[in-house]
Amino acid sequence: MKMHYKKISGFTIVEILITITVISILVAIVIYAGSNYINRTNEQTLKAELTAAAGAMKNYYNEEGEYPSSIPANADSDRVNRHSSSSTTQFCLYGSNNGTTFKVTNTNIIPVVGACP
Repeated sequence: MKMHYKKISGFTIVEILITITVISILVAIVIYAGSNYINRTNEQTLKAELTAAAGAMKNYYNEEGEYPSSIPANADSDRVNRHSSSSTTQFCLYGSNNGTTFKVTNTNIIPVVGACP
């Protein structure tokens, strides 16, 4: 008597493993790209906050003839700090994002990488 085997259709274990590997690689790429996007967005936000705070300091100077002892309330941010060497005749504001420190001064209100003197 002859035995007849039914052909079972489906995926082999190798095909399933390859599919899982490819999907895992794609997910890793998406996560990496997303984290870079978030970091760049946070950096741009910090730079905008520094510029706004420097503008508020300049406006105060134009009205009062000296820089305020703290960042004006309309430009206050948890991430922007006033350096201790700042005075009524000059200022340096700084903030950090992901280990990089940016600063603005009374002579340059465009955020640049570096620490206050």
